[in-house]
Amino acid sequence: EGPTVRAMEHKGIPTEKGEFNRWVKATNAAIRDIRKKIAALAEWLKEVKAELSKPKSPDLVSLLQAYFDRRNAGAYSQKARINNLKEMNTLFNYLMENGIHDLETLEDRVNTLRESSDALKETLDSQTVHMKEIRKLPDYLTAYHEMKPIYDGLQKIKFTRSKEKYKSDHAAELKQFYEARRKLSAEFPDGKFDRQKLDAEYARLEQEHEETYAQFKSIRADSQQLWKIKSCVDSARKNLEQMQEAVAEIREKMAAAAREAGRDPAAVQLCAACKTRTAQTVAASAALPIDVFGENHVQELCANFDAGAYCGKPSHFIGHLQTNKIKKVLGRASLIQSVD
Repeated sequence: EGPTVRAMEHKGIPTEKGEFNRWVKATNAAIRDIRKKIAALAEWLKEVKAELSKPKSPDLVSLLQAYFDRRNAGAYSQKARINNLKEMNTLFNYLMENGIHDLETLEDRVNTLRESSDALKETLDSQTVHMKEIRKLPDYLTAYHEMKPIYDGLQKIKFTRSKEKYKSDHAAELKQFYEARRKLSAEFPDGKFDRQKLDAEYARLEQEHEETYAQFKSIRADSQQLWKIKSCVDSARKNLEQMQEAVAEIREKMAAAAREAGRDPAAVQLCAACKTRTAQTVAASAALPIDVFGENHVQELCANFDAGAYCGKPSHFIGHLQTNKIKKVLGRASLIQSVD
């Protein structure tokens, strides 16, 4: 944009060039934000993969389930629990629809988004540059006609010394003329300025730009879902770390109490009550230094045992057990602590 446009914009008078430049800046800002988030997701995945590759570490689904279990445990109303369920379903549906089952497939998805984002950015940049050039062509045409007499004056000079002086005196104008001629020749090789053709080409590029940017919006929607998954997993990991610290503190107290009573601390087991927790949450907590899982309800014992949530650790039935349900518990619980 030239000084006239800048002066008008400075006075608060919107111009076509000013609007175009603002649109380009807004588009580029959105693209930078998307690419930055995708890059951050890729770095985050490296960190999480390293952590979850450790033995007995919870998987992606377990961490997400643990996050929503904790949210539901703190929900004060049915409406809040329903909203949590809807949000969880949205994320799990996204994972299933995109074939994301673990960190490897999640990483593949992020890499695909990154590659698509880079390719679209290159296309958008090319389209934007061409659109800017088209918008400048009328100015180049004006400059060409204004500077043509100066160029013609140069051609009339025969003596080298006079010619060099003329070039020196009109260097800026001649540079402007040559640039305008070069740009116009590239777009109109036959030398005929066709405004209708120019407008049609600009409209085509504008349409293509809008279509390309629409694809970027789709990537942004994907990245927002992935970013939400990242937030949930990070929250679950933080909670798991807090649980690890809490269990470590409990075990220290248990060991101190055992020694004080003259018992071997290794002979005292820590039993964690699973009460109302899902199989995924129980499986996630199996990575903690817990010796036994305790179940209060037969249905939950059956569900968690059959799902392999205890990860090979023993389970005790610690609630009241009716005699008509004993068959369901036998073979699943290694110890029954009460029978009605």
